[in-house]
Amino acid sequence: MTEFFIPPEFDFGQQFDRVTLTRAMALQPEQALLAMQIDGQALLTRMRGSGAHVYEQRIELPIDRRLGLQVRGVCSCPVGLNCKHVAAALMAFEALELRRRKNPDLAPPHRLDPAPTPAARAAPVPTADDWPRPVRLWLAELADIAGRPVPPPSTATAPQRTLMYVLNARGGTLVLTLHLGSLRRTGELGSHRPHSPSVIDMLRNRPAYLVPADLEILAALLPLLGPNVNTGSLPMRGRDALAVVELILRSGRAWIVPPLLGELPHPPGAVARRIDEPLPVSLHWFADEVGDWHTQWRGPGDEPVVIVMLPEPQAIDLGGLTLRPAALQGVSPDAPLVDWLARMPPVPAELLSSFTERLQGIAVQRGVQLPVPDEQARALRNLGMLALVPVLRLGTCVDAASEAMLHQRFGTRASRPLVSDHAPRQASVQLLLRYRVPGMPPVDYHLPAGHAETTFLDATRVSGATTAQLTRFDRDADAESAAVRTMVDPLRLRPWSLAAGAAMQRQSSFGSGRIVSAGYGVALEGQPMIFVPQQRDQWPQLLTQEVPRLKEQGWLVEIDDDFPFELHEADDWTVDLQQDPGSEWFRLGLKLTVEGQPVNLVPLLVGLVQSGWLKVDSALRAGTGEVLVPWPGETPPSAPLPLGAPARQRLLRVPVQRIAPLLDWLRGVFEKPTMKAADASLQLSRFDLGTLDALTAGARVVAPPSLDALIRELRGLGNGNGLPPVEPSPNVHATLRHYQLDGLAWMDFLRRARLGGVLADDMGLGKTLQTLALLQGELDAGRLDKPSLVVVPTSLVDNWHTEAQRFTPQLKTLVLHGARRMQHFERLGQAQLVITSYPLAVRDIDVLAAQDWHYVVLDEAQRIKNSRSQAALALKGLRAQHRLCLSGTPLENHLGELWSLMDFVCPGLLGSELQFRERYRQPIEKRQDQLQAQHLARRVRPFILRRTKQQVAQELPAKTETLLRVELSGAQADLYETVRATMDEKLRDAIEKQGLARSQIMVLDALLKLRQVCCDPRLLKGDAREAQAAAGKAAPSAKLELLLDLLPTLVEDGRRVLLFSQFTEMLALIETELARLKLPYLILTGETDDRAGLVAQFQQGEVPLFLISLKAGGVGLNLTAADTVILYDPWWNPAVEQQAIDRAYRIGQDKPVFVYKLLASGTVEDKMIELQARKAGLADLLLKGVASDAALNAEDFDDLFKPLSDGAPKEGG
Repeated sequence: MTEFFIPPEFDFGQQFDRVTLTRAMALQPEQALLAMQIDGQALLTRMRGSGAHVYEQRIELPIDRRLGLQVRGVCSCPVGLNCKHVAAALMAFEALELRRRKNPDLAPPHRLDPAPTPAARAAPVPTADDWPRPVRLWLAELADIAGRPVPPPSTATAPQRTLMYVLNARGGTLVLTLHLGSLRRTGELGSHRPHSPSVIDMLRNRPAYLVPADLEILAALLPLLGPNVNTGSLPMRGRDALAVVELILRSGRAWIVPPLLGELPHPPGAVARRIDEPLPVSLHWFADEVGDWHTQWRGPGDEPVVIVMLPEPQAIDLGGLTLRPAALQGVSPDAPLVDWLARMPPVPAELLSSFTERLQGIAVQRGVQLPVPDEQARALRNLGMLALVPVLRLGTCVDAASEAMLHQRFGTRASRPLVSDHAPRQASVQLLLRYRVPGMPPVDYHLPAGHAETTFLDATRVSGATTAQLTRFDRDADAESAAVRTMVDPLRLRPWSLAAGAAMQRQSSFGSGRIVSAGYGVALEGQPMIFVPQQRDQWPQLLTQEVPRLKEQGWLVEIDDDFPFELHEADDWTVDLQQDPGSEWFRLGLKLTVEGQPVNLVPLLVGLVQSGWLKVDSALRAGTGEVLVPWPGETPPSAPLPLGAPARQRLLRVPVQRIAPLLDWLRGVFEKPTMKAADASLQLSRFDLGTLDALTAGARVVAPPSLDALIRELRGLGNGNGLPPVEPSPNVHATLRHYQLDGLAWMDFLRRARLGGVLADDMGLGKTLQTLALLQGELDAGRLDKPSLVVVPTSLVDNWHTEAQRFTPQLKTLVLHGARRMQHFERLGQAQLVITSYPLAVRDIDVLAAQDWHYVVLDEAQRIKNSRSQAALALKGLRAQHRLCLSGTPLENHLGELWSLMDFVCPGLLGSELQFRERYRQPIEKRQDQLQAQHLARRVRPFILRRTKQQVAQELPAKTETLLRVELSGAQADLYETVRATMDEKLRDAIEKQGLARSQIMVLDALLKLRQVCCDPRLLKGDAREAQAAAGKAAPSAKLELLLDLLPTLVEDGRRVLLFSQFTEMLALIETELARLKLPYLILTGETDDRAGLVAQFQQGEVPLFLISLKAGGVGLNLTAADTVILYDPWWNPAVEQQAIDRAYRIGQDKPVFVYKLLASGTVEDKMIELQARKAGLADLLLKGVASDAALNAEDFDDLFKPLSDGAPKEGG
């Protein structure tokens, strides 16, 4: 036989009536239980009643076949059967069983004590069962009225949770929801959540967080429960609803959900209050943004309220803080009528008139009073689509991540302020979508329209309107969406307010074609759309670049009084220059006037760089715009700032162009973080004319007379006026062209400023003549008191000697050349022009270094491009008053070559080679840093003069370049593939072991062999010869066959041909074939002695074909008699090829020049053409602020060693 237990399907609500259950829960069952014992299938209990009485119960739970589970509880109380004591005993047993399941070690139920044995037999006393039933019931009611015994004082700790009563207006009904709130240590409420237990369960189980007032409220709620006692939301209906609500409000733990929010915030804010004074309320009609008409209850101050029926009308303010009686004006206080008016759907504007007539008819028929609108009589003004004027309002917001976080922590403004007025604030941006409506003040919107574009404005409700019409216009939804997107890109702002987040979601949905306007409440539509930067250091860029750009696009910018940044502009700029005698440096001061106050900019720049170099660096890299420089105030503000307001910052708007020239100096400041701003000094090298010119542009200059004159000439160069002209000496036996006169003036300018320079004119534009004219002018002026040294390639010694005798015969010229040159050393001091070669200058450096020179001129100065070469190191040690470099290709492969030349003419201008590599070469070549390229170009531009033929020699005829491609085939193709595969395997093994950089020599040797196969297999030597033998002894040359087909035709047509090859062995092979074809020719290689004689023969037309070694005859030759140039094999450096071409295409050429480049398709020569394109014009690109990396990388290696089938270009490609 099983023992007594309560089955899971047991339901107290089915076994006991509501009154009995309420009285049972009021007994507090667990405290009222005195003893309990299980007797088989029966439960024996002893319970304390409402008064001082104690009653015993015997309870069984039999199962009836027809009625199911039943309760048979007999009690010794006057009621006797299934009374409140029986219900309470079952509740206590259920609670004890629940605890025992969680804790099996819990003690079993108390046993009933045996009945005491009386000492003497007493007279029988009538039992309660003997009393009449009315008496028993009346006594039971008295026990309830008397209440229960006062429990002993509790020693429990303060509760950590509390029951909350949340009231929410839904339609015309007030609905109650129970929440459970968490108490902080301070006793304030924090977070809360809906509470799931029903009212009956809480009364039955008495959780620890309930207080006596809760028991009273819960008991009062029982009559309002209705049939569904377990519902989470309880409508407050019935005649007792108002009394229950007032009881809830008096508890001090009641909140009304603000109608604007729709839910109770966290924390909940201020509790709701009851005001007994009635509020006059009337029904108003209004039109929304789309023109539909609605009704709204409003108080005497035109403030909106919500009406609920309890059952009398009660008014709730929009903040949800008060509940008070509503005195309805012009409307019958009938609950169904009020509820019916509150549920009126939107009425379209075009139906308003007929709707009003119908409403008035119904009111007359029913005998009720209804307010009707009179606005329908006014005319509708349709303006169509208006233009959007986006407004950017700069102000502040609370210094928190988002508005949502503030709602979570502090509640809403409707319940209580978000934060204290003294809370810290941050700078922010608010976006307003503004429309200018004629006859009305501008209309601002906070959320994009989406697809709800039509707007109606009721002019009678707009202050400042000069029209009484109802106005309709369409908003520009596309423009609004674009304005919102602008806040994210390019402004890089993020939403801070809930409205801004909703705007971003709306524009995203609008872009995808979905209508989302209905998803936002009226309250959110009226909230500010506030954004903040993704990073706070964005403000300088926003204020200097993005905000001005938006103004140019038609945006309005408004600034609130609390915006923390004050922008100031300089009224006047002054550059103060000083130079100590004999010093190579300028001491430079930058001063400006702001609103009549002098400001020293240098200390401010030091502070800016040391506090945020990245901001300065990013601003400089933008190239344009402004840099905001903090300008500390010397006096406190006139009015104290409010608590929490961000500190006011004065910022100077400095154009980027003003400080960009100081990039190196600013970087030096950044590298010295311990430098004090007051001790900072700005110094410029006297060679740094580019920086000086940029700094003084548009500024007032205070400088010594000599520097002032130099600056005026620099400005003349910058604005196109040019330098003062210099008349060439009458002793120069030549007529200088216009650009040569400009070059002479430029070199004279450098001479006056004691500066060096690089004359980088194209080959053939007369650099030699311009230099000789300069030296003759120095002689005529009496300044040539020391000899001038000209260092040239060996092949040009005779040419320079000839040109000097021809153009400037008065210059005493001495040539140091040949084995007997030492006998002329003692005559160095008597000469005015000394000519020597690079190799001999290195050998004779001790003699040359002992002499003081007026000028040291390096022709073809790229010979010192390697800064560590013997020539570069030796020549940079010479003592000279002036230095000059002549080079048509000052930059061939990389920027390090330019540094070497500039280090010769202007020592220290570009710093040490290590500094130059870190600051310029690596950023420009590796990262294509345009800012550094521009800065480098600005520094070297005054010292480099470069003119191309296309710029200055427009009388030159046309030049046509043609690629003649041949396909390798047969034995030659097999040989190429054999050499390629062999070398590819060897090189990859070497590269894997020691890397590409350390394998360059092997790579170049392999490339040389491949190029030799392309030219002619007979050029191979050593091991490659064996590869040739393996491929076939008689491997033909496709390129040579093409050449031998081409040359006879050209000669027969009367063409004068220059044929260049870098392989002298190839020229020898061509010689053999030319002899076989009986074609006359001349040949010039490094072993040729009579160069001048060969040149004269060709120039006089005696021979139509000139074979020239690329290195031996690529420079210094004037061969304008030629009209055709053939490059038999390509070279890595396009400048070398161009030098060869310019032997014919130069000043004096009067015939069109045709250039033919012979190329083996699909071979390494194809890749060489690509590398030429990468290197071509590197110097010109630098002067434009752009450069590229021309080094050989791993990808180049793979391309160079591709098989023929992979690399062959397609026909017509």
